[in-house]
Amino acid sequence: MRALVFGAVAASLMASSAIAATVNAVVNIAPPGTQSAGAANNRAVTVSRFDPSLGTLTQIDFTLDSTVDGFIQYEITGTSGGDVSVELGADASLTFLGLEFLSTNAAFSTTDFGKSGFDGVQDFAGASGNAYLGIVENDTDMRTVTAGMGIGFVVGQDILNQFTGVGAVNGFIPNSANTSATGPGSILQEFETNYTPALTVVYTFAPPPPPDGEIPLPAALPLLATALGGFGFMSWRKRRA
Repeated sequence: MRALVFGAVAASLMASSAIAATVNAVVNIAPPGTQSAGAANNRAVTVSRFDPSLGTLTQIDFTLDSTVDGFIQYEITGTSGGDVSVELGADASLTFLGLEFLSTNAAFSTTDFGKSGFDGVQDFAGASGNAYLGIVENDTDMRTVTAGMGIGFVVGQDILNQFTGVGAVNGFIPNSANTSATGPGSILQEFETNYTPALTVVYTFAPPPPPDGEIPLPAALPLLATALGGFGFMSWRKRRA
């Protein structure tokens, strides 16, 4: 039984030394919020570096959440009818250190079958038109970078080093709109495409070891108490026997 007690204490101490912690980086996107999609509104990104006084950085989790919203409406103005394909969307990517970390494609698409040639009324409705209002679509991409994982020709350890220290890492979120109504003949179309990015960066790290002579007992106490309780119970049973 003593061996079990000592084994439980050793296991608990090993577990306490392996505990990892996380902290969120400070992320700034400029311009913030919702803007018209397109190269003219590519976003600049800054991400605060990991503070090495907290411990050793072991992993970075990147999450890019992209939202596209807007409307598209069309009217066939020619005499030919047919199917009309409608799409409203935005492609975006997250770039750091000259590398593409993430990419998203938030998009709405549909096909209107059997539309007629111009029905005589330019109202974006009826037999020759349609309107899609209040469109909202979302897409998310995630990437985890560790010391043993690379992006392109850059190994993960180099990336972890780049994100450690003082100041911030600069990046970009380029985006482009993909909105159109295509079909037979001439089509009059009106649309608006807006893009909103949200970026989360989480650092996982190993806290520094405790000063010499100190043992991180709090994490070990539950297992120690359980082991000692079991030892006491077995001793009590033996005395009663």
